[in-house]
Amino acid sequence: MPLFTEKKVITITFTNNTPQTGWGVLQFIVLNAYKIANWCMLYGDEGKERVKLEAAIKGCQCQSLRAQDDRYQKLADIIAQYAGQPGALIPVLHQAQEVFGYLPHDVQVLVAEGLDVPLSEIDGVITFYSLFTSQPQGKYKVGVCLGTACYVKGSALVLEELKKQLGIDINQTSPDGLFTLEVTRCVGACGLAPVMTIGDDVYGRLTPEDIPGILDKYIQAEKNGKA
Repeated sequence: MPLFTEKKVITITFTNNTPQTGWGVLQFIVLNAYKIANWCMLYGDEGKERVKLEAAIKGCQCQSLRAQDDRYQKLADIIAQYAGQPGALIPVLHQAQEVFGYLPHDVQVLVAEGLDVPLSEIDGVITFYSLFTSQPQGKYKVGVCLGTACYVKGSALVLEELKKQLGIDINQTSPDGLFTLEVTRCVGACGLAPVMTIGDDVYGRLTPEDIPGILDKYIQAEKNGKA
């Protein structure tokens, strides 16, 4: 039985006109997350026009989808560790991405509020550094080399076959969450052109006909629990 049956939910709506005062309510909630049972953020118009935050007070019942998601507590701990320190943004983003696998918009907002930096600055860092991503990543990163040696040997055809087999485009993740498709400029294996990598595995001298069988190896490994 829960300690309380009455729901007590704080709902705060931020708009473009909401003044930023001190640390801000959102930042306070993040840095005091240990006092809050759970909290969630919902976005309208992709988060550009309003942000709605709901926080349930400790001991209360809440139907939030994040009620059982301890990743947000880990994020709060990371922010609290670095808050107020110069140069904190990149290490916080790095650790946040390790926790979530990528940097969704709500995580970016929490980091911005927690470190008191503009959201635009965070977007600029994520865009500039290739190690950061704001999109969900598959378990396996599939990289197709489009460097000169690979391109002239037909890597573009290999890429098109991958798109067809996975049903996605470049920098997208397959619906099953297994594969993220990327392109690279050189993997240092020009003698094996055209080259594709899947995680740490390297495949060379590829033709489009090779792709279904290679992908199926990883799919079957997942089904059999061998991955």
